[in-house]
Amino acid sequence: MPTIQELFAKLVQQGADLLIRHVEATPSDKQTWSPLDKGRTILDQVQECAYLNGFAAKTLTERRQPEWSQVQFDRFRAEFDTMEKALARLRAETESLAHAILAFPSEHLDDPVQLPWGENGTLTNWITIPYWNMCYHLGQVCYIQTLYGDQGYYYGF
Repeated sequence: MPTIQELFAKLVQQGADLLIRHVEATPSDKQTWSPLDKGRTILDQVQECAYLNGFAAKTLTERRQPEWSQVQFDRFRAEFDTMEKALARLRAETESLAHAILAFPSEHLDDPVQLPWGENGTLTNWITIPYWNMCYHLGQVCYIQTLYGDQGYYYGF
């Protein structure tokens, strides 16, 4: 039976791969399209996943959540402002996160830590958050795809 670290290291890699597959199946003009001129773009969602994966890797490595800064996130988004850059960063941050998860010591899984939304949790929570975040954003990307008429599936299984 795999450890939680082995399971979630694999899941974050699979989640990123699946998200990337859907993004790459999206025409470039739709990757920055905002539904109803109000919704989040696919690029914005990829940027968030890349940033959160790096943030989670740092949290696990340091065993504490770094200070969240909207200014830092905005700078990140400005730097990775094309889909090519954002996907490259998502790949790199996911790899870093998978390594941080695999290296995470089991004896610290229940250590307390603040979660991104201000509640208290454990470092186990932080091992799982990036996967759930990517699943959520994959759903948003899939929905955007249906809005412009793409009914395809890009799961690869």
